[in-house]
Amino acid sequence: KVIATARDPSRSKDLQDLAAKYSNVYIVALDVVNQDSIENASKKVESLVGEEGLNCLINNAGINVTANLETVTTEQMMKNFETNSVSPLMITKAFLPLLKKAAARATGMGIHRAAVINMSSLLGSTELNWGDGAGIFKWYPYRTSKAALNMVTRCLATDLGSEGILCTALHPGWVR
Repeated sequence: KVIATARDPSRSKDLQDLAAKYSNVYIVALDVVNQDSIENASKKVESLVGEEGLNCLINNAGINVTANLETVTTEQMMKNFETNSVSPLMITKAFLPLLKKAAARATGMGIHRAAVINMSSLLGSTELNWGDGAGIFKWYPYRTSKAALNMVTRCLATDLGSEGILCTALHPGWVR
């Protein structure tokens, strides 16, 4: 089963087309910044996966509010952190019982058992924010929220590794 989410599935024509074409594709409503929506999505996914649990959770939602030192506001920072850093943690927390069910059914470490994959960005690297490249992307809200997501992922890996749940962050490249 492939379960895709969207804030408003009725407006997601491409997802609807995929679900119509492939019987193993399901669409679930999810607004990542709404805790009730997260809980409802978790319950819906549980009804779809049953006792098998959830093998892979991909936290892909993200926003890019760009602002430099002169223009950045508290609201921009908080909006980016809510979507890019806090929401993946809250979604993982809500789906954790389903991930644990899947992890209990196999051994080893990997997506065949259970995994949380957070979509991050190279721009969230503190190590790479120096030299000539540091001056190009002065996107305080985005960059700091992705750095926070990397730490969330690292904390999840520490906490969930003993339960056989792989947690990693991926940089998919520049999405244009």
